Amino acid sequence: MFQDFTGAFGSSSLLPEVELAIARSYVEEKAWDSAERAYNSWLERFGTNDQRPVVEFNRAWINY
Repeated sequence: MFQDFTGAFGSSSLLPEVELAIARSYVEEKAWDSAERAYNSWLERFGTNDQRPVVEFNRAWINY
């Protein structure tokens, strides 16, 4: 569902939150490599977003 959103509404102001939800879904599935790739991609695309500290923390947590 989130992937569909990103394809249909690629310029939405909600895109950073949706992509963060995608990364968290990988964490829930314990797909650590996919989660790390998703967090890294998020940081590259939305590095100035207010959610950056959350993403940095979550990325550090999955690597712990």
